[in-house]
Amino acid sequence: AVNLSTVDVRIIRIFENNVAQFLQVNNLDGEQELVRVGKIIYNKPVPLASIKRTDLTKWNQYALDLSEFIKVEPGAIYRVTLSFRKK
Repeated sequence: AVNLSTVDVRIIRIFENNVAQFLQVNNLDGEQELVRVGKIIYNKPVPLASIKRTDLTKWNQYALDLSEFIKVEPGAIYRVTLSFRKK
């Protein structure tokens, strides 16, 4: 990223008992029926400066440790979406 100070992180958990229902209408990267089979468990902005101190005017690589945001449930599928805003 360059000139980006914050990313919006959204994590949806598709419950283990709903994985078959989700896969009936989706591939693993699908977005249909998410409201019926999953739940948003994290939806907040994450300042990139909290991950790594860098010069934001130059290209930087970042990594998110998802264990800070969620507790993994065996058998569930997690859909992680990163986005940003113009401001």
